[in-house]
Amino acid sequence: MLITLAPWMLGTLLSSSLTSGVAYVARVVLLGGVTIVHLIIFIPYLAIVVRRLHDSGKSGFWILITFFPYVGGLILLLFFLQDSDSGWNAYGPDPKSAFRQRA
Repeated sequence: MLITLAPWMLGTLLSSSLTSGVAYVARVVLLGGVTIVHLIIFIPYLAIVVRRLHDSGKSGFWILITFFPYVGGLILLLFFLQDSDSGWNAYGPDPKSAFRQRA
């Protein structure tokens, strides 16, 4: 969270010390960098969430439940805390089955 806010805070500091035109350009550049970082992080986040949902035998569309504030995130957290389906499910084998076979 602090990493996300740092460029915005820097842009705010620049806007108070520089002229308005230069400060505007600096703020746009810094916020554009934040947007690019968010896009770079968002795609792997989606992949990890969908993979975890598939491990527990649920569809990846369950990620859409996060559009319901607070409750959706809690339900998704409960899904993440559940154990994976043992054996095969509709989305493939259990990723922990290789470790269970070795033991």
